[in-house]
Amino acid sequence: MKKLAIMLLAMLPLLAAAQTAQKNTFAQFYKNYNGREGYTTVVITGEMIKLMKLDTKGMAGIRDITIVTEEKPTAEFVEQVGHIVDDQSYKPITLVGNGAKRTAVYLREDPSKKGASTDCIILVSGEKSNVAMNIVGDFDITKLGDLSAIKTE
Repeated sequence: MKKLAIMLLAMLPLLAAAQTAQKNTFAQFYKNYNGREGYTTVVITGEMIKLMKLDTKGMAGIRDITIVTEEKPTAEFVEQVGHIVDDQSYKPITLVGNGAKRTAVYLREDPSKKGASTDCIILVSGEKSNVAMNIVGDFDITKLGDLSAIKTE
C-alpha cells in the first residue's frame, strides 16, 4: 500500500504537466479571448463553408475555421500562439517579415492521411492588429490560397 501511495505522489507532477499542456490548444486560446473587449472572434463551421460553396474549391474537408483578432497588438497574444504551435507539434511552412508586420503559417499533418492536412495555424502580427486563424479538417494545403481569393456573389 505504501508503494502505491508513493507511486501516486510521484506521478502528481506529471498529471499537472499534462493538464497544463492540454490548455495550450487553439480552442482554449479562442475561449480566452471570446467576448472580451478589444477582440473579435469568428468561427466558420463546415456547414457554412458548404453554404458559401467553398467546398467545391478543394476545401470540402474543412471542419471549421476559427479566427481571433486583437485590435491593440500585444506580445502576449503572439507568445500564446507560439506556445500552442510548440506544444502541439506544428511545423512552420512559411515565415514572412515585412517591417513590423509578420506572417507565419504552421501546419500539423496526420501521417496516416497522405497529402491531407489536419490543422493549420496562421498568425499575422503587426503595429495595428494581430490576427490568429486556425483551420481544421482534411484539406489540400495547396488549395489554402483559394480562401484568400473568395468573392461573394
